[in-house]
Amino acid sequence: MEPESRRQKRERWSQSARERRAETLEDHQVAKSTTKPTRGFERFLWWTAGGLAALFALMVAGSAMTDSRSPSASSGSEQYEGVIAEAVGACSSFSSAMSHNRQARQVSVRGGEVEHFAAVNCLLGASGAPARVWQDIEQTNALQGNRSESWFGGTASWNYHPDRGIDFILER
Repeated sequence: MEPESRRQKRERWSQSARERRAETLEDHQVAKSTTKPTRGFERFLWWTAGGLAALFALMVAGSAMTDSRSPSASSGSEQYEGVIAEAVGACSSFSSAMSHNRQARQVSVRGGEVEHFAAVNCLLGASGAPARVWQDIEQTNALQGNRSESWFGGTASWNYHPDRGIDFILER
């Protein structure tokens, strides 16, 4: 038998190294596919599931609260009339500046005196208007035309003219 040359030894060693790497890789892949998920991944799954459950519960609770506060089809006009009637009653000291039309379900203020602006401010406060509505009214000028905002199932619309003052209507 002839002695092995260095080249032959290297080739044999390389071949066996490749085979060992392939076996190790196969074993690793088999082991990887049969092992259970790591603890960190399990925690991630539990936190995700818990977060989704909490989000779902909040959505259900939020829709239940919205449904209980929104007027039904039969009582919508009654609720609106209640808000308008309460606002007119609360602002009775400005009755000379307001006109309340029960059939049209609206109250209007027209004029440019301080009392008219005070009546509008009172009506907004009594009807629960967001602060942005009064801010929009204060910033309205003659070039902007008619403006409007909605809340409580009703709408406030207004415009302003430097000679005539404010025209404000709170209606359904």
